[in-house]
Amino acid sequence: MDTTTRPSGQGSRAGQSDAAGSIAPSGRRRRGAIGALKRALRADLDEGRGFAFLAVAFGAGVLCYFALPSEPYPYAFPVLTLVAAGLVVKQREGRGWLIGLVALFFLAGISAGSLRVVRVDAPMLAAPLERVAVEGRLLDIESVSPGRVRLLIAPEQIGRLDPERTPARIRVTAARRLVDVAPGERVRLRASLQPPPEPVEPGSFHFGFQLFFQRIGATGFALGRVEVTGGTTLSATSAHGFVEALRRGVGERISSALAGDAGAIAIALLVGRRDLISDEAEEALRGAGLAHVLAISGLHMALIVLSVFAALRAMLALSERVALFYPARTIAAIVALAVAAFYLMLSGASIATQRAFVMVALLLIGVALGRKAINLRSVAIAAIAVLALSPESLLGPSFQMSFAAATALIASYEGISRRNIKARPQGSAAGNLVMRALSWPAGLALTSLIASLATAPFAAFHFDRFGPLAVLGNVLAMPFVGTLIMPSGLLAVLAMPFGLEALPLAMMGWGIDQVLFIAAWVSDLPYAEIPVPAIRPAALVLLTAGLLWLALWRRKQRWLGLVVLPVAALFAFQPRPDVIVARDGHTVGVLDGEGYRQISGLRRGRFDADLWLRRDGDVRDRRQTQLGADVSCDEAACLHVLPAQQGGEPAVLSHVSDISALDEDCRSAEILVTALAVPAGCTGPQIVIDGSLLERSGSIALYSDGTGGWRIEPTFSRRVRPWENPQRGSSFAQ
Repeated sequence: MDTTTRPSGQGSRAGQSDAAGSIAPSGRRRRGAIGALKRALRADLDEGRGFAFLAVAFGAGVLCYFALPSEPYPYAFPVLTLVAAGLVVKQREGRGWLIGLVALFFLAGISAGSLRVVRVDAPMLAAPLERVAVEGRLLDIESVSPGRVRLLIAPEQIGRLDPERTPARIRVTAARRLVDVAPGERVRLRASLQPPPEPVEPGSFHFGFQLFFQRIGATGFALGRVEVTGGTTLSATSAHGFVEALRRGVGERISSALAGDAGAIAIALLVGRRDLISDEAEEALRGAGLAHVLAISGLHMALIVLSVFAALRAMLALSERVALFYPARTIAAIVALAVAAFYLMLSGASIATQRAFVMVALLLIGVALGRKAINLRSVAIAAIAVLALSPESLLGPSFQMSFAAATALIASYEGISRRNIKARPQGSAAGNLVMRALSWPAGLALTSLIASLATAPFAAFHFDRFGPLAVLGNVLAMPFVGTLIMPSGLLAVLAMPFGLEALPLAMMGWGIDQVLFIAAWVSDLPYAEIPVPAIRPAALVLLTAGLLWLALWRRKQRWLGLVVLPVAALFAFQPRPDVIVARDGHTVGVLDGEGYRQISGLRRGRFDADLWLRRDGDVRDRRQTQLGADVSCDEAACLHVLPAQQGGEPAVLSHVSDISALDEDCRSAEILVTALAVPAGCTGPQIVIDGSLLERSGSIALYSDGTGGWRIEPTFSRRVRPWENPQRGSSFAQ
């Protein structure tokens, strides 16, 4: 027995020491990992990666503005941004300065959205107007189909509508044979006008939001001939009109040389007008993952500009005097920049083209100054520039897919180039020649794969489809685009003033025919397109955050971005509504027991039905949907027998179209839906959705809780944002 005595507390201290010794290594490892992460983040920031995160902060501010529950005072956030800018300038260094700089760009993004609304705010039509006289100035005309055109008009008078309630612009569809006018002329017509369309279901695309930022306050149909009452063409009155006249002139020269879809696609590639392309060609290109070819983006801009730069530099090098005494690279870069600006103007300056122009401009300026400019900083500058001018573009597919592809490609090739520098193989001359020959198709395939993977989540979100064969379509078709179609298009535009465009346009048309052939073949393959049900916006935001983290950092901490990807995938698909009621109340879609949507009122809601099926992930065309045994209809109403709830009987939904059925169905139906006004005495149904409720709330979705209860989700709980409230008149932000 050990009888040795110890000083008081010694045993306990020894025990604590042993415990601390067992814990210390894990604590040191944790602190070491955190320290290593901090050092890696600091190293990346010191190498100039921080500016990309300022662009992310700016975009987050724009997103925050559109997510606000109500419209802020228009100058509140701009004033707050100026205050933040003053504090940042005063601080100038330290951790507080970095935090303040991020906050400044975040507030600047909110301010950009707020000020954009002030700039575009205009009245929207509050109620339909039938057979009303319209007088105004024609701004634009585009083709909708072989027999119809769409007119954009700045109205001066709409019937007896007060001037302060008259929209700044309206969009009217008319029969082509009844329209013989040119943009800039004053026109008179009779039309049926509607307020801007609203989402077909809660959470779906808001067409009125897009029209609001185009200052279009009404849409409709022309009734009869469109008459010219005076005025001059736009080309004689403004620089914008001159550009539009030039675009139309180039388009007409192309149409006279190339017929069919080849000519229509050539017009789309050179002047940015896609309205002449047939539905069949667009569908084939989309199914093959080649729809991006129609959107003038970085690829098209780079092919045009780099062709000019290379050709001009080669020409200047032919002169020994110029080569020795003049900066040939700088001269070629300046001329190529002017060509890029001309192409931006000629193509209509879409969001993707704006991004491409900013990046190409930075590249050419870098070439002129002898500096590298194609990096993530240039992408960040382009994103801030585009969002500052058009913050609403953040929510659209063009911005998201264009910048996702550009960011992923630059980040990926930066990583590949660093690895190649570290481990460059030393082989024979013949081996190196073979590797170079194989690098071009391999690089094309890799580029297509990276861009397809980067844009796939956004394509699935916006278009409810995924194209797994997009890489195959791009590998086969893009050589024609890069080596034949775009260079021939450039030659055709340069030759047009001399009337010599026929040969380059013929070459361009042949290349387009090959692309269309490839698109048709790939899109007909099994699983060329896979339907995708509606995706939650929150899942897309989380996925985007993970992809940005993965792309914007260089070192090992970038792989932390992969952590959020499975989390986003777990709750990506939102539950589909059991019942959807269209905004006008004339169309109702009900999920049956097998998960297929039964649609009543299809004759008046074909567009709504198409989008409902697409968001369900249903491959059927609306013409293939037939009412099943659970639905019975007569001239006054349709009765839907809903799937039985847990422990209960099947409920009955009555979709009433005639007032004669209201009295009976008020007593027998659990859910009553109608575009009519339901009298106050109709107390039998558990849920009543009538015209007055739909007018306030927009389209409505119903979700069953499985026990006989229902959750009602309106499109608008309150109409508080300017693009949601057509009855506000103008000057919403004042």
